[in-house]
Amino acid sequence: MAHTQRDFGVECDKCNTDWQAGCSWYDKMARALMIWERKILRKIYGPTYENGSWTIKMNQEIYNSLKSPDIVTVITARGLEWLGLVMRMGGERRVELLKG
Repeated sequence: MAHTQRDFGVECDKCNTDWQAGCSWYDKMARALMIWERKILRKIYGPTYENGSWTIKMNQEIYNSLKSPDIVTVITARGLEWLGLVMRMGGERRVELLKG
């Protein structure tokens, strides 16, 4: 059986045909991180045994069983926390030099 990109969820929300065409660097990186996260979670949670056969969990099944937010949400939140810390720092701190 031949698989298409749609079978594996490779299509980007912003792009109709190819997930790399027209996507920003952030979109590509977020997509790669989410694929990596699902790969690791599939290994942790393992396959499902249904009706006498083993099947891998679909993306929605993985996210439904996950109790924490996805990796992109966590990284974005921590980046915003760090940015808030940098904005509150005084001008004499070293991180302030990198900001400007």
